[in-house]
Formats: sequence, structure tokens, C-alpha cells
Amino acid sequence: MSCNFNLLRKNFIHKNESFHCLNCGKFVKAGDGFIRNHCPYCLHCLHVDKDVPGDRASECGGLMKPVGLKPVRVGEFKIVFKCTECDHTYVNKVLPDDNMDLIIELSQKPHQL
Repeated sequence: MSCNFNLLRKNFIHKNESFHCLNCGKFVKAGDGFIRNHCPYCLHCLHVDKDVPGDRASECGGLMKPVGLKPVRVGEFKIVFKCTECDHTYVNKVLPDDNMDLIIELSQKPHQL
């Protein structure tokens, strides 16, 4: 049996880490029961992953700005992020402790992905 090490991992790498938001400066504790990749206060994150969520392999490191919402199913949405450095787009779930005022603002903006 041969192994092909060139296959990309497709499943998430679970990283549950606390961080200081580089956009608003607030301290963000690791998610309680969920994996957090964005700030619940301002909804920004960093472009740290390359091929798989959690791989921390991106060389960009730019600030990712929330630009819209993508409906997933009834009552469930994902935030659409766009990197301010390289224009890479990424989506991640809206989490229960996210700033709902900002989520509502995002829901008024059309998104393109």
C-alpha cells in the first residue's frame, strides 16, 4: 500500500486559543464549547490559516474585516471576511456571543463570495 503525502488535509484543525484583537485591542478568551477565530466585539480576525482552518500556515497575517453575512440554513449564518492585505475571503460561523448589533449591520450589506 502506498501513501501519498501530497494530499491536503481537508478537516479542521481545532485551535481554541485566547488572543488580543489587533483591531479593537480587547482580550478574547478561548471559546467555551466552540472554536473562536474572530473577535466577538468587533468581528475582525487575522489571516493566519492557509489551506485548512487551524493550520496557521498563512504567510499574510493581514487583518480580516467582516464584510457581509452568508445564510447557511434557517437561523444560521456565517460571517464573510476579507483580508485587508491580500483580498483573500473566508467565512466562519456567527457565534452566540458575537456583537449582535454588528451582525445586524452586516445583514444589511450584500456579500459576494
